[in-house]
Amino acid sequence: MPYRLLLDRETITRSPIFAALDHVQIKNLLKEMTHLDLIETSHAQEHPALRIHPLMRDAALRYQDSDHDAPAYLTLAARLLVNACADMDDESVQEHPYWPTWAMLSPHALHLWRKLVGTTGPDLVLVEDLARVVLLATVSLFRQGHTSQALADFENLHRVLVRLLGADSRHTLVARLGIAQVHLELGSWEQARSELVSILARQFEVLGEDDPSVMYSRGYLARTFEAAGDFVTAESHYSALLAKFRHVFGSAHPQTLSIWRIWATMLREVGKIDAARAECQAVLSVSRRVLGEEHLCTLAVRSSLAILDTYSNENLAAEVEFESIADIVGRTRGLWDPATLNARCNLAGSWAARGEFGAAHSEYLAILPVIVEMFGPGNQDVLALRVKFAKVLRNLGRLAEAKVEYEATIRLLREYYGDDHPDTLKARIGLAALLSVMGKRVEAEAEVRSVLEIQFRTLGSDHPDVRLTRKNLLVIRQHTPGPGKPVMWHGPGKRKKKGKKR
Repeated sequence: MPYRLLLDRETITRSPIFAALDHVQIKNLLKEMTHLDLIETSHAQEHPALRIHPLMRDAALRYQDSDHDAPAYLTLAARLLVNACADMDDESVQEHPYWPTWAMLSPHALHLWRKLVGTTGPDLVLVEDLARVVLLATVSLFRQGHTSQALADFENLHRVLVRLLGADSRHTLVARLGIAQVHLELGSWEQARSELVSILARQFEVLGEDDPSVMYSRGYLARTFEAAGDFVTAESHYSALLAKFRHVFGSAHPQTLSIWRIWATMLREVGKIDAARAECQAVLSVSRRVLGEEHLCTLAVRSSLAILDTYSNENLAAEVEFESIADIVGRTRGLWDPATLNARCNLAGSWAARGEFGAAHSEYLAILPVIVEMFGPGNQDVLALRVKFAKVLRNLGRLAEAKVEYEATIRLLREYYGDDHPDTLKARIGLAALLSVMGKRVEAEAEVRSVLEIQFRTLGSDHPDVRLTRKNLLVIRQHTPGPGKPVMWHGPGKRKKKGKKR
């Protein structure tokens, strides 16, 4: 546990349990317990932690002083946790430097929550305060790739919050939003969209249309259309949302700039390349002036502009830009921060686009193990990166290795996201491309036909992904490349031949 956060002297001494203790006594108690090896303390500057010896923890769970009833302990522990997290917000669960702290806090938060809400007549003010912490802890699990656990925790939170605080309380609605976010991550767009529409109806009535929570829910609703490939509808939603952010926060607010950049991305996806570039340049000008050259928002806009360079076949310019971004985030946030790893992924992708497959291969080899350890093997971004790695192996002529990588990744995609998920289908299209290059035309055609059947059922005959898969089928029928011979290939989600969105 991050004991310096939790051992708040004022909160402890307000409790009748520790009323007789002062700061010196608490400090001496910790020191003596360390000497007896009952606890172990780490004095790391960023995350000083305390670890309780397993035997002491077991004894503490079994033993209760007759003078101290359990509710008093629960109340004290819950209030300590609430106070420790008072200055933390949604940004802290997004930022990698805070992850170790949340990794320590989350088990305590979830344990205390289960205990507190299981008591008779819990203090509803304390329940509401602790609910905020537990929601943040659950979001941190979700952000770090623990999707299944996060979904279960959000659902349990929602059931309890409905019972204790009511269906329309702010925290109850946030728990529902968390459920929708997980469904969106898992590719269940219709389920996520239905939930978001219902949430928004209640939020509009309870909070009003200008409340930030309502605006964030609208952003996630727009993302359901983006994830489903309906970029026209998504662009319309983001455009309206940008107008609302400008009205409420102003044009220079970081959240406004973020939505502005996403809207520009949607312009790119619907083919309005010049308009997308103009909007990105406008966002970049404001972000540099307001947030600075090294702010993540500024760097994200620069990445968007570099991706647009690839659409114009300016791969060298994109590579230079990605390299500059990687240097900045590596220097300011550390070599293994997610923003740094994302920049390095973009850089490796630019090398692959320029045909420098050896350099791309080396970079992917360096960052893949770190990303797998950080986010878990089933994380969506991890699996997307493995697909790119398999494609690089194919382009290096290491066809057998590429086949093993594709098949392993597809197994994980099916396990975590299902047969119908677009990422699963995209990986299968990549495998079909490989099989075609290997001269296995019958197997390749069977793979594409299977993907096409799923897309017909889930997307309809007019969806862009369906049209691209049909083109891939024609490529196989019209060409019979032998082993090692390249084939032009376009996977689902790639709208143009010149570059693609990461």
